Amino acid sequence: MPVSNHSARSNQEPSANLNSALADLDRTDLDEVVRFWNPKEKPIGRSDDRRAIAEAWMQDPAIVEPRIRDLGARMGAIVSFLQTRDGYRADRMELLSAPGLEHCSQKNLEAALNHLRRRAIVMWTLDPRFESHGMRVLALPVELGDLLHELDRNRAHGLFDALTLRGYLEAASKSSSAAKGA
Repeated sequence: MPVSNHSARSNQEPSANLNSALADLDRTDLDEVVRFWNPKEKPIGRSDDRRAIAEAWMQDPAIVEPRIRDLGARMGAIVSFLQTRDGYRADRMELLSAPGLEHCSQKNLEAALNHLRRRAIVMWTLDPRFESHGMRVLALPVELGDLLHELDRNRAHGLFDALTLRGYLEAASKSSSAAKGA
């Protein structure tokens, strides 16, 4: 999967990833993550590694797209805003002024952030940017941010790729180069 220019990977920020987002959760929150991301809504075995299973589900486009789409307006606005930010991260003040969140109270924003954090969709991390180095910021795990960015790009280019020769050739070229790399 190509890494977007918004990706935290470009900033060499290793802590804003799914593994650390899931590691920060206690057992109750991990159970909530498993319930939310479980594609078949069937219980998993006690001996299974719940974090590894949830991490795999959170990197599957067929699972991620409908779960994120069904979040609701406020939480969807938070995720959409973070997708546009460098490194998929923003501080509280940036969130309060984000499109769709301008009229959101601090209490409602906190409730939405807690809901997203309990599902490992967002996480708190330290900001590596020079102007705010070390400040706590909210971030999408980089794998999730990259996947959502790719899904949005595919949705935007789907019609172009289907209707134009150039789009078809670009899509064919990408799929053949991905097959060679696999």
